[in-house]
Amino acid sequence: MKLKYGLNDRPPQTEMMVVGLQYFAVILPSIIILGELVGILEFGLNYIPYLQKLFLVIGIFMIVQVYLGHKLPLVIGPVTVILIAILSSFNQGLGGINSSILIGGIIITILVASGLFRYVKKLFTPRVVTVILILITFTLTPTIINLISVDNKIPPIYNVVFAIVLLFTIFIGNTFLKGTWRSTLTFLALFGGSAAYHIIFRNFSPNLNLPLLSFPSGPFMGYLSIPSISVLITFLISFLALVIIDLGIIQSAGIFLNADEMEKRVEKGIFFTGLGNVLAGLLGVMGIVNYNLSIGIISTTRVASKVAIIPAAVIFIALAFSPFAVGLISNIPAPVLGIVLLYVLIMLIGPALLIAIESDSIKNVDDGAIIGLPILLGTIISFLPHSVITQFPQVLQPLVGNGYVIGTIAVFLLEHILYPRHSVYTE
Repeated sequence: MKLKYGLNDRPPQTEMMVVGLQYFAVILPSIIILGELVGILEFGLNYIPYLQKLFLVIGIFMIVQVYLGHKLPLVIGPVTVILIAILSSFNQGLGGINSSILIGGIIITILVASGLFRYVKKLFTPRVVTVILILITFTLTPTIINLISVDNKIPPIYNVVFAIVLLFTIFIGNTFLKGTWRSTLTFLALFGGSAAYHIIFRNFSPNLNLPLLSFPSGPFMGYLSIPSISVLITFLISFLALVIIDLGIIQSAGIFLNADEMEKRVEKGIFFTGLGNVLAGLLGVMGIVNYNLSIGIISTTRVASKVAIIPAAVIFIALAFSPFAVGLISNIPAPVLGIVLLYVLIMLIGPALLIAIESDSIKNVDDGAIIGLPILLGTIISFLPHSVITQFPQVLQPLVGNGYVIGTIAVFLLEHILYPRHSVYTE
C-alpha cells in the first residue's frame, strides 16, 4: 500500500486534525460502552466522574506511547478482560478491584523491565490465544442479554426487537459501507442507534445541569485496599490475557507498517501499557490496552504518521475536564450499548479462528478438545445462577464465578499438562 505520509512524517495541520478525529471516532464507542458499564455498576447514576478519569488516562497514555512507547499510531482503550474480572469481583469491594489493577500493572512493568516476559510469552500457544479471544466473547453474553432485555420503562420485548433490528442494520453497513464510513461503523451505530431509539421511544433525558468545565467530582484517587487472594488471582489471569493481546496488536501494527526495531517497540509498548494500568488502578478506573482499530484508518486515509493520533488524545484529555460533554455523549440506551458491544465482540471471533487455522493447531480430536472444553466450561460458568455462586465461600466467589478465568485455567491445564505433546511453542 502506497502511503501519503509514513510513520515518522508530519502531515499538514488540517489533514492531521481530520485523521485525528477519525481515530477519536473509532475508539470512542469502546470507551463509552465499557466505561459506562463499569461506572454505572460502581457508582450508579453518578458515573460521569468515572468516565472523566478514564478519558484522562487514555489521552495521556496515547501521547506517552507515541513519543516514549511503541511509537506507532495505535489508539488506546479499556480492556474487555478486565471488565469480566470487575463483574465477577464487584461484591468483594472497589478497593480490592483497584488494588488488583494497580498490582497487575506493576507486574507487567517488572516482567518487561527484567526480561522475564519472553519466558511468560511461551505459555501462550496459538490454541491458548484462540481460546482466550473466544472466551472474552462468550463469557460476556449474560451481560449483553441483561443490556438488551432491560426493563427501563420500555417493555423488554420492544428493547429486544429494537436490538435485533439494530444488529442486522450494523452488519448490513459492515457489508456495503466502504472506506472511512466502514472504519467508523461502531461510532455511527452507537450514536445513530441512540438517536433512533430516542426518537422511537421518546425517552431522551440528558442531564443538562452538569458543569461545562470542572475536575472530576468526588475523590480523584481511587480507594485502595488489600484484595482477597481469589480477586487477585482473577485479575492476574486477566492481565496475562491483556499482555498477550497487547503483544499481538503491537506486532501486527508493526508488520503492517513495516516498522523497524519491532522487538524494542513491543517491549516499550507493553512496559507503558503496564504503567498505564498502574495509573488506572491509582485513579480507580478499569485497565487499558492498545487497540488495532487504527489499521482501518491508515488503510483508508493512507496516513500512517504516528503524530496524527495526537489530536484524538488531546480531545480525550479535554473531555476529562468537561462533565457536560461527557454526560451528553454517554446518554446511550442500554439496548444500543449491548448490541454495539456484541458487534465488537463478534469481530474477535474471526481473528481467533484464523490464529488456529494459520498455525495449523487443530490436527485431531484432542486438539479440538483443548479448544472446545475450556470455551464450553467458561460459558457454562458464566450462566450459573447467582444463587449457586453464593454457595461457595465468599473468598472464592470471584474466581469460581468467572467463566473467563475458569476457561483460561482449563486451557492452560489441557495445553501444558494433560496434552503437552500437542503444544506448539512460539518464540
